[in-house]
Amino acid sequence: MKAITPAEERLAAKLANLVEIGVLPVCSADPDRWFAESVDDRRKAAAECTGCPALTECEATALAIKPRFGVWAGRDWTPRPRKAVIDD
Repeated sequence: MKAITPAEERLAAKLANLVEIGVLPVCSADPDRWFAESVDDRRKAAAECTGCPALTECEATALAIKPRFGVWAGRDWTPRPRKAVIDD
């Protein structure tokens, strides 16, 4: 089992605090949108991260865990398909 990073612990604490005071990040309403297959859906989700009270902790977590897919802190971490390079 993978160990939880300090950044993940800080994010969990921040989210728990927000829930306690009745402030829910927009991603909590429909978390699947932040991991959608559609690039457009993920782009829209990323735009909604602006102003999130957990943005700093979310970004630190993303940098620590280096996600392979989805939106974290307003950034889509999903790899883009590479274009083939054709040598002449």
